[in-house]
Amino acid sequence: MAYFAVFYTYSTDTESLDQLRPKHREYLGSLDELVASGPLVGTDPGRALLLFRADDLAS
Repeated sequence: MAYFAVFYTYSTDTESLDQLRPKHREYLGSLDELVASGPLVGTDPGRALLLFRADDLAS
C-alpha cells in the first residue's frame, strides 16, 4: 500500500462553499481509502489536504 496526498485550494465563493460543504463532507466520509483530511494550517487561507491509502494511483 502507498499513500497519496492531494493538495487543493477552495474557491473564494463562500456562499457556494457553505452550500456545498455538507455534501462534500458526506462524500469524503464515504471514501474507505481516505486516511485524513483537513485544512493546511500556517498557509494561505482555503488550502487543504486529503491523504489516501491505496495500492496504486489508479485505485
